[in-house]
Amino acid sequence: MRAIPWPYGKPSTSIWMWEVPWAPSILSVPGWTRPWRSWQARRYRKRPRLRPIFTAGSTSRAPSPGKKRGSGNAPRILPAPEPGMLDVPARPRFLDFKERSFSAEDIAFLLSKPSIRGLTFTGCAIGDDAVQALCALPKLERLWLAASAVTDAVLPAIARIPALNWLVLDHTGITGTGLAAFAGHAKLRHLSLRCTKADDACVRHIAAIPRLSHVDLQGSALTPDGMLALAIHPTVRPGIGKAFGPDLADAFLREQRRLASRTPPGFVPAAGEAQALLDVLQGFWEAISAWETQLALDLKETPDTEEWRQPACAAIFDRFCTPKERTFGRPHALSFSSPPEYQRHTLLDVEWLSARKACVYTRDHCGKQSRFLLLKKGSAWRLDHKQQLFDGWTTAYL
Repeated sequence: MRAIPWPYGKPSTSIWMWEVPWAPSILSVPGWTRPWRSWQARRYRKRPRLRPIFTAGSTSRAPSPGKKRGSGNAPRILPAPEPGMLDVPARPRFLDFKERSFSAEDIAFLLSKPSIRGLTFTGCAIGDDAVQALCALPKLERLWLAASAVTDAVLPAIARIPALNWLVLDHTGITGTGLAAFAGHAKLRHLSLRCTKADDACVRHIAAIPRLSHVDLQGSALTPDGMLALAIHPTVRPGIGKAFGPDLADAFLREQRRLASRTPPGFVPAAGEAQALLDVLQGFWEAISAWETQLALDLKETPDTEEWRQPACAAIFDRFCTPKERTFGRPHALSFSSPPEYQRHTLLDVEWLSARKACVYTRDHCGKQSRFLLLKKGSAWRLDHKQQLFDGWTTAYL
């Protein structure tokens, strides 16, 4: 590393220029050197200190015999836990157990760890009494009980966990009658009932969970009619699986949009209005796609050229979008995707909120739904913003 002159005139503060040949790739662009203050250069000259390796799962940080604390980087072999004891850190957050049994002492030990936020029991011999006791953990958010011995009797206790947002009950004896206890739960967003006896009778209980965004019902006793009845929930995305086929998934989305429609009763748009707003949206998609394609090509040839990027993107927004300040995202943040993002969107439906406001629903290649809000300014339609269906409708960048 050597010092070189400052090439941009007299700096306002005392600044050194350093060439760092082993620096990260952002610093090794040909013909470009980043200015470094002297204290930054000194920091980079220091060798990074390696962390010691702990091999037995213990959280003790006592130094090895004969070693000075903090000296050397040799692995520290710590004693393994006694047979039958749970091997967990001192302050665990998420724990994963597979195919083992739990004694009363094990459950009491887990209850002594208030930092636990997630518990995964896969194929474990754990029943209602043990799970009900673990529901007292104050920070518990995720509970995975796949292939366990739980029944509907424990569901009311699980429903009383205030921070619970993820619950997996796959391959259990759950029938769905206990799901009534989750009505109005404020946090639960993901519910999995794969290969259970949940049937059409539990649909009304699932629909009463307000913030639910995903429910997996593959292999359950639910019928196609029961699946369509679940469309009364405005934001849930069901895991339907291959048993019902893609036609049921499309029918579910149409029924869900129909039931959640905000179109005034009896409203009929004027002739040509629907095509006019779709032309604006598709024109924006085509312009942004062309901009992204050209940007990707130019970056391969001249990575440090950026003069035309932001003005060209801003011109597209001025042409198709409402005039408002967009602090984050495009046109100021020049992000792009290759292939272009909007080339993979499919139009689904148009929802009229009024004669001068409408939402266009789309779906991308991954099956994720978006909706674009368009406003009529004067005699022309303009794109205002976009939302995505992820844990409810959330604002996204155009």
